[in-house]
Amino acid sequence: EQRQSLDQDVHDPPLLMKPLLSDVGNRYIGFNNKAAAFEKEQLKKDLISMIK
Repeated sequence: EQRQSLDQDVHDPPLLMKPLLSDVGNRYIGFNNKAAAFEKEQLKKDLISMIK
């Protein structure tokens, strides 16, 4: 009985970590998308200023 609960403990943390990891992953992806959009805007401005 005791052994069973120890095994259970060993398998629990990854499950607990999953929501946290996916939240961090989603934030990171969102941050990357914002950065990419910002870089595109900068490129557009640079191109426009080069043309002028």
